[in-house]
Amino acid sequence: MALVVNNIITEGLSGKIGKSGYTFKQVNGKTVFAEKSVAKTEPTPAQLEVREKFKAASEKARADMADSTKKEEWQQAAKNSSGKYKTALGAAIAHYFDAD
Repeated sequence: MALVVNNIITEGLSGKIGKSGYTFKQVNGKTVFAEKSVAKTEPTPAQLEVREKFKAASEKARADMADSTKKEEWQQAAKNSSGKYKTALGAAIAHYFDAD
């Protein structure tokens, strides 16, 4: 892992570089260049359950975003959340995740 200092090109950069396995990421407000992290253990049944729950919530929320009426309702919900949700999609995912 390398810490990037005083480089205007990479400042704030995040994401992977092609298929190389290297990524830029933000850690405590600093730009870090590192190899892509890989899980060293198999996910637990509880982790798999949460992944499935999130996937289902995300699918329901994305369906709502395709419906202009529901999307507008979620936009209003996000706006009224006092900053808790930045987007309509985020508000919808959180709702469906907690509802199940």
